[in-house]
Amino acid sequence: MGTLMGHVLPGTFFALFAIWWGFCTAVKHFHSRHSTKKSRKPILYQSSTTFSCLCCPSASLRQIPIESYFKLICVTIGILGEAVTGLKHEYNPTLNRKAWTFVEVNAQHIVMFFSFGFASLIEILVHARYNLPRGIEFLTNIFAFGVEGFLFHFHLHGRDDVDIHVHTLLVYNIAFCFIASVWEYNRQNQILATYCRIAATFLQGIW
Repeated sequence: MGTLMGHVLPGTFFALFAIWWGFCTAVKHFHSRHSTKKSRKPILYQSSTTFSCLCCPSASLRQIPIESYFKLICVTIGILGEAVTGLKHEYNPTLNRKAWTFVEVNAQHIVMFFSFGFASLIEILVHARYNLPRGIEFLTNIFAFGVEGFLFHFHLHGRDDVDIHVHTLLVYNIAFCFIASVWEYNRQNQILATYCRIAATFLQGIW
């Protein structure tokens, strides 16, 4: 259960969200180029960390950051799952009785989930037009990848050599996500930067 919550589900979500971002980015870039041709005025492509649902029947629903809400819900479920599976009531030989303990790995996963949940919350607040610093949604996602990379770097204790090697390569991939996100933050009008972050996220998901 812990492996499923900590590895399979997050990886699946990373891969699916990367595919979703790739599709929405292509549509957004197409519309920006098409609008430029019709109006004869340059309309720059602007990257985004979240997208509304293009298939919603009404314009008002298409303006709601459904993706951010969905990510927040998934993160909440992940945190609750890690909290339930991480809490153990086992015999403690030092105390000579059963005692409540919490598995360290689950705590690390909770911190990782929380960082991405915080980024999703900021996306929702930005969409609601709260007076937040410009580009903060990009910064919080950069922070989330940084926290994830830091945790996975210290996630190798007690593992066999093959598992350590696999997780080390994953850390490199997360570093790629971090660097690509920083590039996207500084070059928000470059679609190549956006797709670099998407490709890095997809690679992390399938890894």
